[in-house]
Amino acid sequence: MKKNALNNTILSFMLAVALLLTGCGSRKKKVETVNVSPDIPQVSVDNNALVFKDEFGKDCYVNRSMAAGVMEEEKKLTEMETNNHETVPVVEEVKEENNIKYDFGYTIKDVYVWDNLEHKCFAGYANEYQKIMILSTDGEYSFIEYIDDNDQVVRGYIPVENYKKIPNTFIAIDKSRQELTMYIDNELVLTTNVVTGHYDKYDTPSGYFGITGKGTETHLIGKKSDGSIDYSEYVDYWMPFNGDIGIHDAEIHTHQDGFTHGWRDFNQVSKYTYTYNGSHGCVNVSNEDAKEIYENTSVGTKVLVHK
Repeated sequence: MKKNALNNTILSFMLAVALLLTGCGSRKKKVETVNVSPDIPQVSVDNNALVFKDEFGKDCYVNRSMAAGVMEEEKKLTEMETNNHETVPVVEEVKEENNIKYDFGYTIKDVYVWDNLEHKCFAGYANEYQKIMILSTDGEYSFIEYIDDNDQVVRGYIPVENYKKIPNTFIAIDKSRQELTMYIDNELVLTTNVVTGHYDKYDTPSGYFGITGKGTETHLIGKKSDGSIDYSEYVDYWMPFNGDIGIHDAEIHTHQDGFTHGWRDFNQVSKYTYTYNGSHGCVNVSNEDAKEIYENTSVGTKVLVHK
């Protein structure tokens, strides 16, 4: 009996070796790795499936036809954004040489952004009131682009019911980047640094608003809780959009009356100024920029404030 058992063991071992040498058995299949898009760093190809690595390193499986659709979308956008083989470097600017004008919108709630629609691989997370560029839509989902808190460009899909479009002329204030952008007919006409409300003290509220009034040579007066005056500042241009919160100049300058007005040196302003020397909630800009904004907006012009 022991001799037979030993013979059976030897035969089993020889059979396993033979199967391995002939390529039979459960040997793991070779997976090829290719790069398909700058936004998708690594994709594994295995028969009819692609394996995407999502933001958390998780494998997301999607069939070739679905992946081809995503890559085709990227290809179309790349072709649209390229003229004479020169790629346009700033993604949010309208490409005037190609007459490309994308619609803009904002998210109405916090929303996940997906790499693909079949298995919903995570591409990013857009906060409520995030400004988005709408690159394409199929009626149910839209392919969008936005810049996240880390200054990274994110592209992906969100349901159409999770955002609303913005009129072609609007102002966007990015609190994370401390930046104001102004669009006229969906064309970017101004990008400038700002100082918003003092962090954790007088934070400028996020939201979607409209300019409610316009004034020049105005004194802005702030009061304390007991009714006494907290501050009184003269500004050349004043555009409120959320109660007593508005856009105005704050730059130190000599007015035509000969007096010096303002309190900020915008050569020293950075994206961190609001964390230690922010405003009381208003959006401070330079005199030159305040003048341009004032002259190109009207009561009702939309103002989007977002993180």
